[in-house]
Amino acid sequence: MYCLGLFAYAANYFLVRAFYSFKDTKMPLIITIITVGLNIVGNLILSRFLGAAGIALATSISSSIGFALLLFYLHKKYFKFAPRRPLAYQVLKIILASLPLIAVSLLFKSYLSAPLSFLNLIFRFILVGIVIVLVYALMSRLFNLEGYKIIINHFKKSVSRFLN
Repeated sequence: MYCLGLFAYAANYFLVRAFYSFKDTKMPLIITIITVGLNIVGNLILSRFLGAAGIALATSISSSIGFALLLFYLHKKYFKFAPRRPLAYQVLKIILASLPLIAVSLLFKSYLSAPLSFLNLIFRFILVGIVIVLVYALMSRLFNLEGYKIIINHFKKSVSRFLN
């Protein structure tokens, strides 16, 4: 349950520092107080029904709400000029390009979980990593992601420097 909010928990760290860079310490404090209050209330309610998993779920939910509030106020106060649609479109394309990786990971789960020697396991792990990178590269190419273009250009420059 706790893993559901790990992204929000980690992203909060960076969003709070973004506020600090604008010399705004008041808004992160207010949002953190709200988040802690939600976490306490959520812990009290969900722990009765789900036990320890309820505490983890409440923490994930409150952290996600804190993330949403920090992102909303950061965008509202400091980035009024930033277009929303292109960013949302790029994020959607990245999510769609990542979905096949779930299927690939599930296919290779049994391949990696078989009892093996350490060296054989390392070899299989590298092989699965290469397959996942190739699948993501293919999906990035199909969805025409910006990051893919940057990586390919960097790779081409590195190869041309190496060959010359």
